Amino acid sequence: MDTLLIITLNGEEFEKWKEELVTLYVRAYENLPEYRYHHPEKIREYLSWLWHGDPEGFMVAMEKGVSIGFISIHGAWEKEGEVWGEVHEFVVHPDYRKRGIGTTLFETALKYAQEKGRTKCGLWVGVKNEEALAFYRKRGFIPREQWGKWIRMVKEMNGDDAP
Repeated sequence: MDTLLIITLNGEEFEKWKEELVTLYVRAYENLPEYRYHHPEKIREYLSWLWHGDPEGFMVAMEKGVSIGFISIHGAWEKEGEVWGEVHEFVVHPDYRKRGIGTTLFETALKYAQEKGRTKCGLWVGVKNEEALAFYRKRGFIPREQWGKWIRMVKEMNGDDAP
């Protein structure tokens, strides 16, 4: 793996990189299009919602100045009367998978949630996204419920699980 950087973006940088992030998002879902937005303007709105929800939790994996993945975790998501970490989006460009980039990005996001004092982290994943389901299970996420084509997964975190 070449030098991997995990960065956060300020507002100006986010706007500058938004179109590249839209392209990355579309490319990451090329084999599972049923789990993504399709209209470019809707994708831009979604990415903006993610960034504005928690700019520090919107992390971009960069290699050689190119964005190759990103994750959005909201570090203060209210759920079930508690405040959780909530992963809303997590993508890695297909050409960069199976190189540890996703693992590094995901662990960085979980560490961020733990540093915010979160003891639970949740996410939704597509029922047919077997690779992602296996990835999350391997990291201690347990399926809790299903809603249509989505599965809710939750991880109880404590200081012993720090990534």
